[in-house]
Amino acid sequence: MAESKVVLVTGASGFVGGACLPILAERGYVVHALGRRLPVGGPPPGVSRWHEVDLLSDSVERLVAAVAPTHVVHLAWVTERGRFWLGLENLSWVEASLRLFGAAARHGARRLLFVGSGAEYALTNEPSGGPGQPGAGSSLYAVSKDATRRVLEAAAAAHGVSFAWARLFFPYGPGDAADKLVPTVIQSLLAGRAAECTAGTQVRDLLYIEDVAEALVAVLDSPASGPIDIASGVGVALRDVLLRIAAITGRADLLRLGVRPMAAHEAPRWVGAADRLRDDVGWQPKVALDDGLSRTVEYHRRASAAGLQRPDR
Repeated sequence: MAESKVVLVTGASGFVGGACLPILAERGYVVHALGRRLPVGGPPPGVSRWHEVDLLSDSVERLVAAVAPTHVVHLAWVTERGRFWLGLENLSWVEASLRLFGAAARHGARRLLFVGSGAEYALTNEPSGGPGQPGAGSSLYAVSKDATRRVLEAAAAAHGVSFAWARLFFPYGPGDAADKLVPTVIQSLLAGRAAECTAGTQVRDLLYIEDVAEALVAVLDSPASGPIDIASGVGVALRDVLLRIAAITGRADLLRLGVRPMAAHEAPRWVGAADRLRDDVGWQPKVALDDGLSRTVEYHRRASAAGLQRPDR
């Protein structure tokens, strides 16, 4: 008889967390999802139980003791645009993450996957190659994430806990926050409005949301430890991404490149290293950029037709 696998997923109502839930259920996990509020319509398919919990204020010890997870996927963190780079909430999330790790280790969890960010790397202007020096990110968000990783790697080694740290780069796809670049441009073009953008020379590592979720679950199911980039390893200029979206929507006439100035904090290049994901985990992306963008445009087209999105957002 197969040994039971019980996974606790934090940040389960988020873009990435929500995408992981059905994949975990398909892989035979008993899924306990954790979020501050129950999604409209109830728990997503495959979720055994939804826990309405605020990790910043509620008792994680009691929760973990009751669930007794064998596995933990920790995605929850402050994510609001304009707040997460410098917000003091980052300090609270460091503390909450350490508490969660400690509770999971004390109650017998055998595999922990905590999620970090590509922002932990130093930014680089190099026209090719991978990211800069790891652990050299300069924002409070990046430093908080990396400090959490270093503390938990030491704790895992000292207490014999299997621990991996997944650095996310740039997930995109259906369900992403409406104020992100890809959905903002798609919605503007579909609504017949001009999409005013920077010149788009920034190079980014985009990964379709289904691939992101599949990669995270693959890492969870593997014995790989330490930091692993959840990335394609391939950089693409945002200009090229936006031109592809314009072609797919048939509204290239509405795309305005170079109208907006680039923000001071914008990195010229942000690309992950995919070698550990490929060699140590045995996973590679399946959805090509053109296919992923086409699926995303179709999602927004259907949502707009069904009245699920306000045309002015």
